[in-house]
Amino acid sequence: MLQLQFSTPATAQNSDDFFSGQTLRYLIGSKPGGGYDQYGRLIAKYMEKHLPGSTIVPENRPTAGGVPALRQVNNADAGKPYLMMFNTGLLLSDLGGLETLDFSLNALGWVGKAASEARVLVVRTDTPIVAFPDLQLILPL
Repeated sequence: MLQLQFSTPATAQNSDDFFSGQTLRYLIGSKPGGGYDQYGRLIAKYMEKHLPGSTIVPENRPTAGGVPALRQVNNADAGKPYLMMFNTGLLLSDLGGLETLDFSLNALGWVGKAASEARVLVVRTDTPIVAFPDLQLILPL
């Protein structure tokens, strides 16, 4: 059976200077120069603008699709602020119950998504799959 998991959104702090003087490491789970890198650096630029007094330092972590970097964010001390931008495939893997990660993404605080793209599933016409519920019969979700 397909099970969807949702996490609670991150909440804003009451103080406007909460991040003042802090350096936030912004991990980008891809190599330099690609689309995720460009998104990440663009977002970092505007985060500094909207988090007065903060310094956002983008760091590329392309190894294993960003999984080790995401694990680093999950295991970080509360006093070391990390942010991360990762491939949506990791989120879909977690939702689908695949063992890509050894923790649930629900354990993390979520700020938002940098893009809004449609997801499309394509299947051959000679399969028994004609509707989404048919997938539940063949996939171990």
